[in-house]
Amino acid sequence: MKKLFNIVMLLVMGITITSCTSPTSPAALNNESLNISVVNSQLKIQNNSDETAYLFLVERGYAAAINWAIHFGEPNISANGVKYIDLSKIASGQNNVKPGDEVIVYFWDDTNKSNTEVFNKIVKL
Repeated sequence: MKKLFNIVMLLVMGITITSCTSPTSPAALNNESLNISVVNSQLKIQNNSDETAYLFLVERGYAAAINWAIHFGEPNISANGVKYIDLSKIASGQNNVKPGDEVIVYFWDDTNKSNTEVFNKIVKL
């Protein structure tokens, strides 16, 4: 009887888990959600998800020297939107970023503020 109960519970749990996933659900933010390119002296960032992406951009070498925290303000990119960010606006210590530098673009959404997952991409200028 106990064995039958366990099998039934596994089936019920499996049905519950699989029924929560919809093939037509909106595209969630993930590590592949942003397309980033350098256009003149700006980063062009395209958000291919159905969530607002919040950003923090920092020169790779400078990233090890600072502490930062996620936020839910600017800069951000609306769902399926595009944003241009001037290279001079990227955190880099005392010098502006220049060709050859690497920039880390950290990004996240606000769907789970108590346990926010932060993604990142590295872009070589």
